[in-house]
Amino acid sequence: GPKATAAELDSAAAQFEMFAEVADAVEAPFTFGVPPRVIAAASPDTDTALLLRDDELLATPATPFDVSSAVGVDRIESFVNQLLAGEDDLRSALPRVPVRREAWLTTTPLSAAAAQELRDLGVRYLAMTDEVFADSVGNDGDIPPRDEFVDVALPNGNTIPILVIDTEFGASFTTAATDEILAESSPTEWVIEAVSRLRLEQSTAPVLTRRDERSRLIAVPGLAAPDPRLIVALERFAEQSDAIDFVPASLLASITTSQETTSDQTLPE
Repeated sequence: GPKATAAELDSAAAQFEMFAEVADAVEAPFTFGVPPRVIAAASPDTDTALLLRDDELLATPATPFDVSSAVGVDRIESFVNQLLAGEDDLRSALPRVPVRREAWLTTTPLSAAAAQELRDLGVRYLAMTDEVFADSVGNDGDIPPRDEFVDVALPNGNTIPILVIDTEFGASFTTAATDEILAESSPTEWVIEAVSRLRLEQSTAPVLTRRDERSRLIAVPGLAAPDPRLIVALERFAEQSDAIDFVPASLLASITTSQETTSDQTLPE
């Protein structure tokens, strides 16, 4: 935030550099939601643009600016100005890394009116953690399947899809979990087991949904930098098999099915 101390900014920049190093080790595309100020504070000795050459950045306001609060006090024009400034800052700091609006990383509860404004600004879907989905959509505390969209109604009668970030699968990519897995099996054994489980889940789904197009946004709990060892093994498998594929997060709205729900899903006023 604007009141961050120098130490806090240095810590955040160091975390971003860790992400960049992991993204360089993994060929699969990463998608980052990073405050422009943090990117600007990254070490000049690190060619971050080169490390992130196959990845993408999500559009972010130049300074922290909660869209739900902005809509609530009729300051949406200020939010848009900060968003445009943030996009310019990102492109200036990393000119070779594309900046996307297709997805919006939602880390705090979101109002229905704010979601509508984001949709009007070109956001095609919301990426939410379990906790934010529970706070924003409710759904009686039930978390929907993490491999299909949930369409939520907007005040103007349209909808916007939500994809819950898969931190359950992503928990395997913490360093501690990776060490534990590799102590018991080889990377190839783990990959075959993991992919088989994902495909079996789909094969046991109701008949009408077995051919649905499914996608997962994978992140470790807390959205921290992952350990690349198992991800590298997973992407090597993907290169040799049609069972799974890695794509940029910006494409998911075009290739992923929305799940059927028995009741209307809504965001709070």
